[in-house]
Amino acid sequence: RFALGTGGVWLLARGTARGRLGIRPADLGPRVGLGLIGVTLQQVLQTAGILRGSASAAAWLSSLAPAFIVLLAWPLLGERLNRMRAAGILVAFLGAGLVSRSPASPSQPGDALAVWLVIASAVVWAVYSILGKGLSARRPPIVTTAWGMTFGWLALVAAFVVQRGWADLGAVSSSGWITVTLLG
Repeated sequence: RFALGTGGVWLLARGTARGRLGIRPADLGPRVGLGLIGVTLQQVLQTAGILRGSASAAAWLSSLAPAFIVLLAWPLLGERLNRMRAAGILVAFLGAGLVSRSPASPSQPGDALAVWLVIASAVVWAVYSILGKGLSARRPPIVTTAWGMTFGWLALVAAFVVQRGWADLGAVSSSGWITVTLLG
């Protein structure tokens, strides 16, 4: 899915950032770091949380990422945290807390680690978003995203190779491949 997504983002970048797709040697390290944080680490945390809990509970908890972005942009970027934003953050956290602790929630009961892994993935996504904003000052944001996705995807490819992931590809159903394609 990240191969498809990365390719799609590069196509968009090529169409919108004409001639500004390159990367300077000084920008290489930050772009690699961005990809490792925003793609590799975020996906590892979220997937681990989903495997221990449930996808629906993870979806609710990962939706906290925008609240974490606002919360972290205050000290890291000096963005203002007014009453309306603070109220929005509070409502987001209360809502996610209620849904994830609800008896009707399909998450596995008592697995606090699953909850914390998914929350950590939302925090990591917020950090990625904030870092990406700073790195997009000299290049179009789509180019920063394309490079970050490329480096994050390459790290996932390395893990796939080390774990011999191709051995599991035969077990993926046709609907599974359709889902992967749509997610990509």
